Amino acid sequence: MVLFTVSSNLPIELAPRLLADNPELDLDYADAILTRERGVLSLVSVRIASLSARPPATLRLSTRMTLRDGRAITRRWHAPLRRRLRAAFVVDSLPRYVNTCAQP
Repeated sequence: MVLFTVSSNLPIELAPRLLADNPELDLDYADAILTRERGVLSLVSVRIASLSARPPATLRLSTRMTLRDGRAITRRWHAPLRRRLRAAFVVDSLPRYVNTCAQP
């Protein structure tokens, strides 16, 4: 399976309004702490470029975010099989790199 990951980041204080005003975001996963007062909301979009011969109905995914200070944070999440998946993660600072892979 080949996955492409793109992230958009914004201050966490803008998250409630963004999510309320944009129901089309249709998130497959969201951190439980989206109401946190400080930090960064990282909206991650994953596009599946190719699938294996027998893909599972539900994907087990792992998104790794490397922050600007060098720390790495990994979030594991599940999503139904579709070509485009979306998740919202809350981190302490802006991610420099974001990568998502499928778990066996």
